[in-house]
Amino acid sequence: MKKSTLIFAALFASSFAMAQNTATTTQDGNGNNSETTQTGLNQSSTVDQKGADNESVVRQFTNNNGAQSSTVSQYGTSNSAVVEMNQTGGGGNSPGNFASITQLGTSNSVEQTLNAGGYNSGQNASAFQDGISNTLTQTMHSGYTQSMSSIQFGTSNSGNQEITGGGHNHATLRQDGIENSANQLLFGTNQGSGAADVLIDQAGSFNTASQQFEGGGFSQRNNGVIIQDGTSNTASQFGDGTFLDYRISQTGESNESHIIGAGDRNTGIITQDGDLNVANLTQAGSNNIATFTQTGNGNVIRGIGGDPVLQLDSDLTATVMQSGNLNTAILSQTGDGHTATIMQSGNMNTATIIQGN
Repeated sequence: MKKSTLIFAALFASSFAMAQNTATTTQDGNGNNSETTQTGLNQSSTVDQKGADNESVVRQFTNNNGAQSSTVSQYGTSNSAVVEMNQTGGGGNSPGNFASITQLGTSNSVEQTLNAGGYNSGQNASAFQDGISNTLTQTMHSGYTQSMSSIQFGTSNSGNQEITGGGHNHATLRQDGIENSANQLLFGTNQGSGAADVLIDQAGSFNTASQQFEGGGFSQRNNGVIIQDGTSNTASQFGDGTFLDYRISQTGESNESHIIGAGDRNTGIITQDGDLNVANLTQAGSNNIATFTQTGNGNVIRGIGGDPVLQLDSDLTATVMQSGNLNTAILSQTGDGHTATIMQSGNMNTATIIQGN
């Protein structure tokens, strides 16, 4: 224990300046803890840890005075990194927050939380993990021109991104491996103003991805996009308004997709390339358009829970294109003056269209 303490003391260094706070921490070993708290102008923190069971916590606060940046690098097993950035004040604080975390190893965890005033621009969070059973959480509350990015390589990793309020929202979550899970949540006003980017990109098998949109306001632009390449993957999208677009693209076998919308200008669009895939979509209200494209054999298009329900009321248009054998398409629309089209190419396919009040 004494030797460990000496190593810690020798490898720890920090420096501060009057107008700009700068903290640097370097630790090599096991069971080390690093905690950095900064308050004031133009804050910068760097943490570098190597070993197992290490913990890094960075907390930064400013009252609308200058930028905040934090960089944490961890190499090993069972390490954890927590970064919390807070800005008060009503605007004009640009550039804003920048948080970056890199972890290589097993059973590591990342947690990034950025809080800013509604007109403070330049909120950025990025994370990279390579290993097994890693977890990642990124959260932004308000702020302006928000941007998230995260990449996970390996097995049994989980990633979560959440943006509440603010505008010009972007969220990107990429995973490459097996049995990974990803979740994105976008709540609040001014969603996607000037851009409509929310993306999950997964390569591998037995992965799950979900997106959820709630609330709205000025500009009210939601999008979606989930891309999966592999076998036995599941993609789900949920939304209650307002300009929802959605998009799911799956390549592989035995994949399943779900889109559930509650209103406003819903679109849809599900593309699947492979065999034994299932596409589910239910929309309720407003100017709904759903387009399905499936290439392969034994694919199914239907409503949630196996019911032949596709869209419920409003100006609905549905188009299904299937290429292959033993495919099934079931479309159901309620109301008057709607259009449903099913195009199938192959053998032993089944098509059902139900329209009425």
